[in-house]
Amino acid sequence: MLSSMPQLVSIDVTGLDTAAVQDFTGMFSSNKKLEKIDLGSGIKHGYFRTYNATKFDNMFAYNPKLTQVGWFNYFDTSNVTSMDSMFRNCTSLTTVGLHQFDTRKVKRMDGLFQGCTQLRAINLSSFTVGEYSQGIEGIFRNCKNLQTFNFGPKSRDLIHQLGYVDETGPYTYQAYIPWSYKWSYKGKGPYRAEYIEMYLAPKDEYGEIKRWKDATIISGNPNGLLSLHRLYNPNSGEHFYTCEQDEKDHLVSLGWKDEDAAWKVPKTSDQPVYRLYNPNNGDHHFTTSEDEKESLVKVGWKDEGIGFYVHPMNEKDHHPVYRQYNPNAYGAGSHNYTINKEEHDYLVSIGWKDEGIAWYGCSTD
Repeated sequence: MLSSMPQLVSIDVTGLDTAAVQDFTGMFSSNKKLEKIDLGSGIKHGYFRTYNATKFDNMFAYNPKLTQVGWFNYFDTSNVTSMDSMFRNCTSLTTVGLHQFDTRKVKRMDGLFQGCTQLRAINLSSFTVGEYSQGIEGIFRNCKNLQTFNFGPKSRDLIHQLGYVDETGPYTYQAYIPWSYKWSYKGKGPYRAEYIEMYLAPKDEYGEIKRWKDATIISGNPNGLLSLHRLYNPNSGEHFYTCEQDEKDHLVSLGWKDEDAAWKVPKTSDQPVYRLYNPNNGDHHFTTSEDEKESLVKVGWKDEGIGFYVHPMNEKDHHPVYRQYNPNAYGAGSHNYTINKEEHDYLVSIGWKDEGIAWYGCSTD
């Protein structure tokens, strides 16, 4: 109806009586210059109503300059069954408040906010989520700047979708960019979005989660130990350690050898293990020493944040992790870390330098 109008900048539809309309598909879509849509307000009620609406597909989609859509309080969505791509590629929207939406009958929501690359905050605290038949996976696809998500008791099962806010980040050897961002809840984290959803207490009906600023930090199941994967590069001789399943799978696809779990680590503790990367030779280094970390950064190593955490010595099943140094290595693979005393002793016997106990971990048994 009001779509594909190349010179349209703003529109006031408060005088448009839509009470009998059922299908709003593409009503305001594909207006390249459209910045504002006035649907009415608490003072200026207007006639724009959606009492009988059943379809909102692409309603505001493909409006790259749209920054304001108001006011949603008059949107009656109780009969709506489809919201596919409702705000798709509205690349200038920074916040959307749909907390009044009743979506109990909605069966399709695929790509609801897909491509809203500037979306930074979203309030779905009263958003009612029904029994979806399909089309929930792409809700936040490529919302790569989404930082804050307000949820309620009926929208908690959308939290795991935040794990897919950016599916465009490339993998590179120099700087691994994970598919799933990490989030914090009540100041704790980072966690994968799906873990927050899974372990929210019943009393946590309303809340806010925020995206963790450092996407390189490893997260995991907050109720247990994590397996620390060990991988080997047959070309460089380097061993690499990560809790991140996606990162492990990616490296294996590049030819690294999966050597299974090296040991187990807690989701968090008082002692982090810092991860650093040497862009000149491709080597990674792990250390608990802030002084060592800072000295390496000063000579050109890249600080990749916290790799994982140390198992506390006063907890059950803590075991020493031995560190060895190869004086003959001039590229990647100069250090090795192992919980296996026999491996440690063997490497020392063939010329590696014993650098003692690096930290403590938990056995994989």
